[in-house]
Amino acid sequence: MTALLEIKQNIKRFYGQYEVYILPVLKFVLAFAYFLWINSNMGYMKQLDNIFVVLILALVCSILPVSVMMFLGFALMIGHCYAVGIETAGFMLLLILLMLILFLRFSRSQNLAMILTPLSFGFGVPALMPIGAGLLGSALSALPAGCGVVIYYFIRFVHAQSAALSDPAAEITEKLKLISDGLVHNWAMWITVIAFVVVILFVNLLRTRAFDYAWRIAIVAGGVTYVLVMLGGSLFLNATVSMPALITCAVLSVVFAIILEFFVFGGDY
Repeated sequence: MTALLEIKQNIKRFYGQYEVYILPVLKFVLAFAYFLWINSNMGYMKQLDNIFVVLILALVCSILPVSVMMFLGFALMIGHCYAVGIETAGFMLLLILLMLILFLRFSRSQNLAMILTPLSFGFGVPALMPIGAGLLGSALSALPAGCGVVIYYFIRFVHAQSAALSDPAAEITEKLKLISDGLVHNWAMWITVIAFVVVILFVNLLRTRAFDYAWRIAIVAGGVTYVLVMLGGSLFLNATVSMPALITCAVLSVVFAIILEFFVFGGDY
């Protein structure tokens, strides 16, 4: 344990000394991964599905605030949706505007969760996002995290229905009905949104309590809560949830969150 604590202190000392250089690099890596994820899951507009475009956008994000990364990601999504059909792009634009007006303007300091949520699904550990946001953020991070879940499932829907949405013979009303039904009746998405919000609020509540090992208790409780909410929601709404995958995701997320807790908080009490 002493060796681990020394490693932790060395990392913190190194970061504190070279933060002005490390922070842009971290923002570049995050932006690169985020834009690459968007292109790999959409990629309908060939002009945007280009590694050089991703590199240029990531370089821009490395020297600008995180909010720029979020807006550039939105622009990429709308561009790819436009290549599928103007109806899809219009629906995506309306969805983003509603999120910005109703939710994201109230959580500007926590909107990094909007970017990290789709990436957590991409890396196969979605439960890590609400646990980590509850530990390191505030209760307001539930807003961008929930929006991130909606964006993730909408992109999945567009990918699955891209052939129907790009069919020139289909009526505009038919396409809009297909999109709205695919979003509103996506019970797996709504269950996940509820799970993210509940876990963030619960973990943040426990983490801020004044008792020993509050962070670790919050982590384990968050993992258990995520599993229970997902299972309960799937039974109530008759949605399909893979039990082995859910348990594996929760366990891995708890392990990663404990490692995160060690470097951020552990050893200081």
